Amino acid sequence: MGQNTTYHDLCDSVFSKVKDYGLVELSEDVAFGVILEYLEPAIIMFSGCPQDLYDKDDELGEFNFQLSQKNFQILSNYMVICYLDANYIRTGEMLKSHLSSTDFHKYDNKDTLGKVKEIRQMYKDENDQLMINYSYPSSSIFDAVINRGKH
Repeated sequence: MGQNTTYHDLCDSVFSKVKDYGLVELSEDVAFGVILEYLEPAIIMFSGCPQDLYDKDDELGEFNFQLSQKNFQILSNYMVICYLDANYIRTGEMLKSHLSSTDFHKYDNKDTLGKVKEIRQMYKDENDQLMINYSYPSSSIFDAVINRGKH
């Protein structure tokens, strides 16, 4: 049996995806704590996971099993989405509604909010595709789409 997936493994994966977003200035322990706050919301978002994401040990900081590669990737992506939502998108949207257009553009350096939304959408699209792959591999429709034009 493989080794249990640790929260640290997940956070390392998230760090690699958000390394350009201000976490680099934080100590590793503080950054780990910041990212770990997004584990629970990510678990809620990944409600269709075939593995029980609530089967975990918060004291040890690990799941009581090894996440499959696909589930690890999806959960990591959801953590990134939650992080971007909380730290950039919701904050940016709130500022946009409270600041004049001119003031907001001074704050929103080179349309950061737009770029972050694009990145968030990229991770959401990737997760949507991974979730679709869960749903259809055993269906004839999936086979027809995958094998289209190969006959």
